[in-house]
Order: sequence, then structure tokens, then C-alpha cells
Amino acid sequence: MSFYKWLIKNYKGSGCPKGDLADDAVRDSEFSKNSSSFKQILNYLNSQGDCYGCISAFEEAFNEFEKLVPKCKKRL
Repeated sequence: MSFYKWLIKNYKGSGCPKGDLADDAVRDSEFSKNSSSFKQILNYLNSQGDCYGCISAFEEAFNEFEKLVPKCKKRL
């Protein structure tokens, strides 16, 4: 499971900062929908000039993703 799919499944429309990130990712046609690479996604967010709150929400969400999604499922 990619980070994007996990994020959307768990946070889309929730109204919290991670939900805002999920909603933004859905609207962003350039967001890496198949990646589970922290560095790749962080570099993309930084290249878009995303604010500290967005980066912070991403870091929190990715840490949660890493803990909850087994590595073998991240490759699917």
C-alpha cells in the first residue's frame, strides 16, 4: 500500500491537519500516488513550497504509516 492510499483511506475529509494533507494530495495531480518513500514525498512537498504545518502533518502521518503498515504491504 502506498503512503497516498493509506493517507486517503485514513484521513481524507477528517478536518485535522493530516486530513488537510490528504485533501490537498487528492487535488494535486502531481502528488506521488505510488510512492512510500519519505524522502521522495518530502522533497516534493518542499519543492511546492508547502508550509511548516503541511510538512509537520506529513511527518506525523508518515511516522504513523511506518508503524501501522507492514513493509511487505508497502511494496504493493
